[in-house]
Amino acid sequence: MKTLQQKGFIISLGLMFFLAGGCVPTMVSVSTPDIRNVENDYFSAQLEPLPQGKNYFDRFRLAVTNKTSRDLEIDWNQTRYLYNGHDGGVFVFAGIAAVDLKNATIPPGIIPAGQTFTEQIGPLELVARGPLGGKDAEAGKITFGMIPSGESGMLLVIRQNGKTLEEKIIVKISQREVPK
Repeated sequence: MKTLQQKGFIISLGLMFFLAGGCVPTMVSVSTPDIRNVENDYFSAQLEPLPQGKNYFDRFRLAVTNKTSRDLEIDWNQTRYLYNGHDGGVFVFAGIAAVDLKNATIPPGIIPAGQTFTEQIGPLELVARGPLGGKDAEAGKITFGMIPSGESGMLLVIRQNGKTLEEKIIVKISQREVPK
């Protein structure tokens, strides 16, 4: 049988852990810079990590503005996710068919002269995908996964009339503690 002093100590210890648990900071992802901009004679591009309401980034917003008088094409099959300087594969986004991914035949993104193309994209290697068959609403749904800390971004490959243009767009993602 425990003494009153032992019970008091156990209750005090439990209360301390309970109160301390409410003060535990939350980790959130931050990007430096918030948005990375690149520009050349043909286009300007912005890459922005997006959290989609979570404490971590799970996709990017890519915006490319065509500065020429002819259409530009984003070559999605050659555009690559870069993580800490390594090739992390292709990007996915709404509307890509599974057969296009399997055959590496993702149609190009067309950017008309003087226009801006914007898309939310995520690295294929970080994507979770629901089953393609089935009757539930989640069948075939793409869920973007957490973009890890480190240098993250893309090698953007653009084509115009047989000419290939490449730009590396990189941000640094890190974790920061914020009070709960």
